[in-house]
Amino acid sequence: SRDIRSATRIRVPELPDGWRIVDAQVFPSDFGPALQLSIATADGGTVSLFATHARAGAPAQPQLTKINDATLVAWETAGNTYVMSGHPSEPETLLEAAHDLADNKFA
Repeated sequence: SRDIRSATRIRVPELPDGWRIVDAQVFPSDFGPALQLSIATADGGTVSLFATHARAGAPAQPQLTKINDATLVAWETAGNTYVMSGHPSEPETLLEAAHDLADNKFA
């Protein structure tokens, strides 16, 4: 996470116990670098965490949104906007995981 932060200036919250980053990609955007992390969860699921410097008007606390068949959770903190999606497929479980991340200190 320290390498990611120094390369992108995007702060990544500490991951819950048993979660690990399995892939990280950096994309250019109008607001500087955007970061896409693929994360394996402790229960064998996977989530995707997108982060950028853009202030997209996301809420301060994670909020669940459904777009077509996709469930997304978005929030904004420390000058970054975060969007999480993926499995677990239960929306409430994804929302709980996002609240956990949003409350964590930064790595």
